[in-house]
Amino acid sequence: IKKVCIVGGGVGCAIAMPVAQEFHRLGAEVTSIIGFRSKDLLILEDEFRACSDKLVVMTDDGSYARLKNLQIGYTLPEKLVKKAFVSSLRFYVSAENLLTLTKYHGYDPEISSGGTSLGIDYGVYPQARTFLFGVNLKF
Repeated sequence: IKKVCIVGGGVGCAIAMPVAQEFHRLGAEVTSIIGFRSKDLLILEDEFRACSDKLVVMTDDGSYARLKNLQIGYTLPEKLVKKAFVSSLRFYVSAENLLTLTKYHGYDPEISSGGTSLGIDYGVYPQARTFLFGVNLKF
């Protein structure tokens, strides 16, 4: 094998690294393409640079703004509800993950799974957008 292209992203870079190193050791021309969510997470860039003839680094801007929780309600006036022998009556609508503003190309910019994998996108499903309608009734 004279030429090889190694592709890795996120945690996959740790798996691709020894492959790239071995092909480089065997004398192949190695092109490595690696990707991370943020330039701050390019922890293997130097290692890939050492064993690659060509290195392509791709990052994605993971910044975002999200309207996480919103609740809007209306409590009917006390003198109106007392006629129905009720002390309080409130109607409300609640929404979660209503709006996300981002240039991120993955499913969800809020991808942190904790531990040492902070900022690595494993392609998990985005957070659900939920709506809740309700009534609070007090006698």
